[in-house]
Amino acid sequence: MFNSDNSVPVRSMSVNFKLPKVAGAMALGLAVGANATQTLTSNHMDHPEAKIAVSTAFNLPDVGGMELAGMAPGNPFAPKLNPDYVFALDRFRDMLTFWVMGYRALKIIGDPAAGKTSIVEQWHARMGMPLFIIGCHENMTETDFIGQFVPQANGTLKWVDSPVMSAYRHGGSVLLDEWNNLNPNAATMLNAMLEGYTVTIPQTGEVVVPHPKVRFYATQNPIDGKTAVQGRYVQDAASDDRFMEMEVDYLPADLETKVVVAAIRKFDKKSEQSVVETTASNLVKVANEIRKKFRANELVENAAYHKPMSTRVLTRWAQLQYAYRNAKGVDPTIYSMHKAFSGASAEMKTAVEQLIERTIGNTTYAS
Repeated sequence: MFNSDNSVPVRSMSVNFKLPKVAGAMALGLAVGANATQTLTSNHMDHPEAKIAVSTAFNLPDVGGMELAGMAPGNPFAPKLNPDYVFALDRFRDMLTFWVMGYRALKIIGDPAAGKTSIVEQWHARMGMPLFIIGCHENMTETDFIGQFVPQANGTLKWVDSPVMSAYRHGGSVLLDEWNNLNPNAATMLNAMLEGYTVTIPQTGEVVVPHPKVRFYATQNPIDGKTAVQGRYVQDAASDDRFMEMEVDYLPADLETKVVVAAIRKFDKKSEQSVVETTASNLVKVANEIRKKFRANELVENAAYHKPMSTRVLTRWAQLQYAYRNAKGVDPTIYSMHKAFSGASAEMKTAVEQLIERTIGNTTYAS
């Protein structure tokens, strides 16, 4: 039935073939995540290895001369490095332990936009290792995790691994983003992979042995707290049991201030460092107050706070504050907050205006 290249003549199939309606990247064999324009090769791990100096790569001088086995710069399947990204020591410690212990699956739990995805992405960017990011949704099927037959120009059907199966076969990492958005029945299909068992592809009968360097990451919001996101599932205990667990909170104020300073400095090249640091520190204070009020929004006085402020929004706010610093007739800090804080209700933005005035007072950007 099968040709030598794992394709099958259409005429030999007893049913009409119909290409499933899956994401274009999956159907075309494209990498999901990393550089989306890169096509999955027969072995995306075919790239020179390298020793990664941890203190330099992660900007953590306290770790001494530690080195990790990674890949040389230029791997097209490694994420793009963000040089301004800051690794909190507790986050780095958990990621390092998971990596050097050789564990296969790590679940990262934290508030919306607390940095769950970015820490995995930036870890792999510094290691030079392939990372395939899969956005989970409730309609995912075996095709998304295993693969499918794809029609060829010569009239045959050729088997194409999904990015998940490709990583399982050749190595690299898979990030299952928003893990608890996945229907539990679909999630159980990954149990064998999470455990490191051999997997049989039902459509071809091929038995796939896991690569020793395949790793799975899953991110999710808490399911039992204020930051739970509506519509998420509670996963099967058998699936959850296969993960090491890591909790991610927002960065400590001093580290987040450094991130905001770096964001401002992309545009403000002239202001005194003390001015930029004070500006960043003030905005971080406001962001942390918003997060506290969101987590306690069952209180009447906090009812307007229906979402936290992420570091992503915070850095956008800081940059827009600088951009609007000379705008006439508006307070640049309040005006830029309205532009930066997408998804916040009018009621919440009004509450944040009052919070800004109480927390940092005079909000004029000094340069």
